[in-house]
Amino acid sequence: GLSDGKKTFVVRWQSLRSQRVDRKVVYLLDNATCNRAAMRVMQLILSDPCIPKIAHNAKYDMHCIQLLLGTRVTPVVADTLLMHALLYPQEGGHDLSTVACDLLKIDDYAKMLAPYVGDGHNSKAYGKIPYKKLARYNAYDVIATHAVYQRLQRRMLRMDKLHNEKHLLGHTPSVLFQKLIMRALYTLYDAE
Repeated sequence: GLSDGKKTFVVRWQSLRSQRVDRKVVYLLDNATCNRAAMRVMQLILSDPCIPKIAHNAKYDMHCIQLLLGTRVTPVVADTLLMHALLYPQEGGHDLSTVACDLLKIDDYAKMLAPYVGDGHNSKAYGKIPYKKLARYNAYDVIATHAVYQRLQRRMLRMDKLHNEKHLLGHTPSVLFQKLIMRALYTLYDAE
């Protein structure tokens, strides 16, 4: 899925329709009406160096997109999993639903998949989840990633001001994140 914070797109690899998820418009794109066109648009967006991308666990998404679309995602400017691990290294898990519940004070939307995948994320069971449920879950993921990014970005900027002097490894948190951690993301991705 893709989001600019106002609109969210969830692409299914069957007719364009929209629904509302928590006051956000979510467009569901299906294969039957726009397979090649939707895939081409996704490829163009995901590979366009002028369109910054934000993800949660970006390396995983980048591998899936490379496998499914044959496209290298660029540029990923932020990974909210890595941001959260940098800003809250000692606290709980860094999975998206845990982070979103904690930072955004929302209910755990991942529970909607529990009847299909159990308590954990059994990836083999995802194929058995009804499309509408999975699309809704994906929409929540995309919206949560954007909102978590905004929250973490504000926290990082506050920490920069708080630590007016250089911080870890001689850098403020935001410089450390961009110059070291995000640059390493592509190196690690390529190494896999």
